[in-house]
Amino acid sequence: MSRIDEALRRARDGRLAEPPEVGHSLHEYPHENRAGSDGESISYSSAPQSAAAPVSTASLGIEVPAALTRQCQRIAASLPTRQAQAALKTIAIASAAVGEGKTSTLLGLALTLTRTSASRVLLIDADLCQPTLHEAVRIKQSAGLSDVISGERHKAPPVVLHPSLHVLLAGRPSTNPANDLGSERLRALLEQCAAHYDWVLLDTPAMSLLLDDADVLGRLTDGVVFVVGAATPFTAAERAMATIGEGRILGTVLNGLAESSLP
Repeated sequence: MSRIDEALRRARDGRLAEPPEVGHSLHEYPHENRAGSDGESISYSSAPQSAAAPVSTASLGIEVPAALTRQCQRIAASLPTRQAQAALKTIAIASAAVGEGKTSTLLGLALTLTRTSASRVLLIDADLCQPTLHEAVRIKQSAGLSDVISGERHKAPPVVLHPSLHVLLAGRPSTNPANDLGSERLRALLEQCAAHYDWVLLDTPAMSLLLDDADVLGRLTDGVVFVVGAATPFTAAERAMATIGEGRILGTVLNGLAESSLP
């Protein structure tokens, strides 16, 4: 049985085991809670460490479909045990190609973690090829990750969507994203972020855009959630997952499939 077949089977089992629920939405994060460019920086050591209240429902206008939400719940349910066993904190959301639903999965997983375990979550837009997270949560793009990696800024201010959920923007697109994603500056920043948040989730470039350097995603974080779109050939997904490394993949998400297409 292939990895993709196994993912399909798991998605089916997870769907049958969980009650139907409405999808998450991000409409619930009030604009007045968002910090500007002079907000608290990632490296600010006095960031609150107390448990944050779970995020409530409703709306920034971006819905996470119920089917995707259930898959995020399935993955999130396994993370506390893995975190206790292996000090897991940083997770990349990856896919073989563009448009497979990485950003929606990132948001669905973040909402699940903030709501079910009162976790403090930092989202990082590490898609240095085609950053879109700012559009998804309706934030104006500004200085962010690429500026820290390049050394142009020493600190990057996160945007506060909710006390439990912060966002570090990508900044300007990188001219060498694979090199930047493998840099020591990014590694040091992720370690610092992990010290201040319960979970750090990264949106990443489609592996097809990184070409021969796509293996950098397997080394970037403590683990990877891999997203497979409905139109992606299974062979392409399997090659991408093999590049990351089977031992690094925490779970798979099947996005955009009709309920009837799952076995």
